[in-house]
Amino acid sequence: MKNYFFKDEKIPYIEIRKSEDNNLRYKEHFHCEFSIGALIKGTTILSFENKKYHLNKNELAVFNPFELHSCNPYKNQKRSYYMMYVDTQWLFNLQKNIFEVNEFIPIKSAIIKSEKYYSKFIFLCEKIIDSNVLYLEQEALLEEFFSEIFINFLDKKRKKETFEIEKLKKAKKYIEKHFYKNITLFEISQHCELSPYHFSRSFKKAFGISPHKFLMNMRIEKAKKLLKEKNIVDVAYEVGFYDQSHFHKVFKSYTAATPFEYKNYTPNF
Repeated sequence: MKNYFFKDEKIPYIEIRKSEDNNLRYKEHFHCEFSIGALIKGTTILSFENKKYHLNKNELAVFNPFELHSCNPYKNQKRSYYMMYVDTQWLFNLQKNIFEVNEFIPIKSAIIKSEKYYSKFIFLCEKIIDSNVLYLEQEALLEEFFSEIFINFLDKKRKKETFEIEKLKKAKKYIEKHFYKNITLFEISQHCELSPYHFSRSFKKAFGISPHKFLMNMRIEKAKKLLKEKNIVDVAYEVGFYDQSHFHKVFKSYTAATPFEYKNYTPNF
């Protein structure tokens, strides 16, 4: 049995547990945070509100804060799973920017049966625990996932979106200036005096691109200029990539050429 725990002070509102080949049994308990989990393999018996459910792949287990529950192995068989614990205040702030609410609204069902959201959750967990993924991308994925969960599984009308274009332009300039750093959504939104929850969505609506993708574009554009005069390793480091394979992959996805091909490109005229 192996257990892995992820927590990062840059995104302190979430914690992830990955458990492999676990057949331990748990007493009924609750979490102060909102918790959501999914099996990677095996089956779990979920006990909730005096009922028992079989939780399988392509299903999500969802528990609101302080809801008593237990998840135990089926016939002592081993199972592997992800669990994510999310700060309720962070989720409430997100809900406020989607719905007209004055308090955190819980999810109705303990099990969400959806292959789509199961796959998105597994993908999200893998991105969060990957140290090569930028904070901006991790935060964007978190906001996108939980926004979709709330929109699809809560019974509230969505708020109309408004954005303050001058503040968003200020955020854009901040990213342009600090593109080579591993900046967070909080840092950018604080600079332009908007909430992180409102900022990300409004930025994309105003400029047609997410903050994360805008930052990556800035990195690649700068790299294209630097490749004319510097070696590939130095360029990658200077624009904010600390892993050469990641730089290679991202550069090619934006330019349809590798850094080496771009650097050594000879025009046909």
